[in-house]
Amino acid sequence: MNIRLQIIVAVLLVIAILYIINMVKKGKADLRYTLVWLFLGVIFLIFDLLPQVQQIICKAIGISSPQNMLLFVSIGFILIILFNLTIIVSSQIKKIERLVQENALLAGELEKEKTRQKKECNNESNYF
Repeated sequence: MNIRLQIIVAVLLVIAILYIINMVKKGKADLRYTLVWLFLGVIFLIFDLLPQVQQIICKAIGISSPQNMLLFVSIGFILIILFNLTIIVSSQIKKIERLVQENALLAGELEKEKTRQKKECNNESNYF
């Protein structure tokens, strides 16, 4: 990869990492859900700035070209992110179901209370 492309990629990665950090600081993103993205950004930044590291890892693992390793790493991280999102969705579904059930119970209790108050009001009006 030529130096100009390396600089462009490094700048874009730094901007992306800073954007993610800024979103966490503003409270728009939760740190535990953005850690994978931050880790991925740092890994790709290291690979971009130090291509020798990528080549050493390729040789150690037995992958023929650095591009194949980047693709492999990218797919691995996509699967990790997908799994994390699946866990989050499952957790949210359980919380929503519990809230709906609690809401239904409270609505039932409210109806009973309204009915009871209506009866008391009718009983009091019968005395006058």
